[in-house]
Amino acid sequence: MKRIILVALLCLLPVSVALAQGPVFQQTDLWALPYEDLSDLLRRYPGMYPLDYGTLGAPMAFRPWNLHPWELRVERDGIPQNRRFDGLYEPNLQPAGELETIRYDFLSGGAAGLFSLTTRTLKADTPYTEFQIREGYYGYGTVDFAHGQRLHRSLTLEMTGRLGWYDGMRTPSASRATRVRGRVGMDLGRRWRAQATYSGSNVKTQFLLNPRHDYVPSRVEGILEVFEKDSLRTVWSPSLTIYSREDRETWGSPWRARELNSGLMAEVHAQLARQHFTFRHFDSWTEINFPGMTRRSELAMGLTARDSLALSVVALDLRAGIRRESGWSPGGESDQRWLADFSARAETQSWRNVRVRAGGSYSESAVPIGWWRGEYRLADRPLVIAPEMTNLTLDYAGSHQGGPPVDRYLGSEFGLRWSRGQALCDLAVLTIARPGDFSSRFVVGDTAVRLIHERDPNQETQVGVAADAVIPLWYGLRIESWWFRQANSSDVGESSDARGWSRLYFERAFFKSPLTIRSHLSYEYLGRRWAFSDGFPAGVSIGPSHLFGFRVSATVRGVTLIWGTENVLKERYSFMPGYCMIAKEEYLAFIWRLWL
Repeated sequence: MKRIILVALLCLLPVSVALAQGPVFQQTDLWALPYEDLSDLLRRYPGMYPLDYGTLGAPMAFRPWNLHPWELRVERDGIPQNRRFDGLYEPNLQPAGELETIRYDFLSGGAAGLFSLTTRTLKADTPYTEFQIREGYYGYGTVDFAHGQRLHRSLTLEMTGRLGWYDGMRTPSASRATRVRGRVGMDLGRRWRAQATYSGSNVKTQFLLNPRHDYVPSRVEGILEVFEKDSLRTVWSPSLTIYSREDRETWGSPWRARELNSGLMAEVHAQLARQHFTFRHFDSWTEINFPGMTRRSELAMGLTARDSLALSVVALDLRAGIRRESGWSPGGESDQRWLADFSARAETQSWRNVRVRAGGSYSESAVPIGWWRGEYRLADRPLVIAPEMTNLTLDYAGSHQGGPPVDRYLGSEFGLRWSRGQALCDLAVLTIARPGDFSSRFVVGDTAVRLIHERDPNQETQVGVAADAVIPLWYGLRIESWWFRQANSSDVGESSDARGWSRLYFERAFFKSPLTIRSHLSYEYLGRRWAFSDGFPAGVSIGPSHLFGFRVSATVRGVTLIWGTENVLKERYSFMPGYCMIAKEEYLAFIWRLWL
């Protein structure tokens, strides 16, 4: 049996153990990283592999731990971001520059965990403007703009925008992306504050395979929030959020898809001396218009309670959630399912700089309607895309009598963390298992790829070993490293996925201005693994790959220049079958921050 390789998660800075596995990216970290899109950050987490159309800003899904893409849940400021129709999340319609933090919790939400995104709040006490332009590989580029200021004593304004373009070597001949976002905040007396946010994203892509039809995904969203001010510091902190989001996809004149999702979320937080309690109620309504499907309404509601308790020896975190989701039976009748999520974890107090943590979770997930039956002749990714590319058809007759199937998962975590000053070492063992004998899976026929729900008594537990380290050196140098390894319980010595990322990072200020220099040398390892898609459900061997990169930036008086290159050795590699990545990427960026 081969020796188990300990693996891990990148940690840019030591962080508290509370509700996070892996890196907690802060906005200052995002400035120092070389990635273009939000998906490039999320794929660094354990078991996450992207699937996309290969176009700028187009929908991208993740198949974590080789599970179904909808098993990964994403929330931004507590609002679910997954599409109701197929359960997918599209990160590239959300610029990373609009986020303050990115946090991942393995034992919360779906079988593959939960990404919690927190929106960035711009400086408003004094007028603040930020401008960033970046030019990258093969004609890739973005221009980002942000501005915040106080219009009145109790009124603030924030605006962000993005223009992106891509004229490259891949299938699309040209792509253009735009996004605008505005937020107005107003104090309602001394205790309350209200915020109204509007955002809109649009992508237009021309394909060489079918130049007569442009692919155009878009999203429009409006959010209204009322919450208690943090400055009041009362025990109870209630809040109410109402939102509406519309997603559209168009491929020429004959093919159009639309999803309108609206909802409300009410939360109450109670902060006591040793206890933090959160209660959330959530309702959403969805209308769907898809080729071959008439518009219908779908209702989902949920209740979640979370209690964090700090005792003298151990800290406990308990979460319980229940939700009702409606779907469609073959005749069009509404079918309602009650689904449950539970998790519990414990972490000891530090003893000789070492903490021990352990936890478990149970989650239930209904298979989205858009995945019941679909035929793909160009079956390279499990996404609903245009008939011109796939000859996709939808047929609900005779499929899943009694409503959508439900998948059930058990997760567990056991880990150790050592920290001293700025130094950190963390090791964790993660598992995902299916209770019962039924599961959903993709099956390939002669002319079709179908998702079916059937008895499967020979299900294996998936085991992942994760570890990270942050080691300060001297003169502004430090080493940051994460590694991750995944295997099946029947043969833990045979890796089904291995990856790692390490960098030697340097940051130091010079002169009185000051001039701040940040630089790093990076190494990324993608081990040999069996990659899965609906075109290759049995798996295809990909890798190994060794990627090297370099980055340097200089900042003085709010002006930053960045130059970097990834995959210096020009190695050809893939994350998914049939998706060869660009051999080498070079990028140049300019960031200007101005306080008026």
